[in-house]
Amino acid sequence: MEFNNKSIDKCSNCLKCFKDCPNNAIIPNIDVNED
Repeated sequence: MEFNNKSIDKCSNCLKCFKDCPNNAIIPNIDVNED
């Protein structure tokens, strides 16, 4: 699952980029609106 780790890592570092990340991305429990 290394390839998945890369995607998650990217999303973890980009809260507003969660849209570009797969559903597997770990998104914080914050109020994120669709800019």
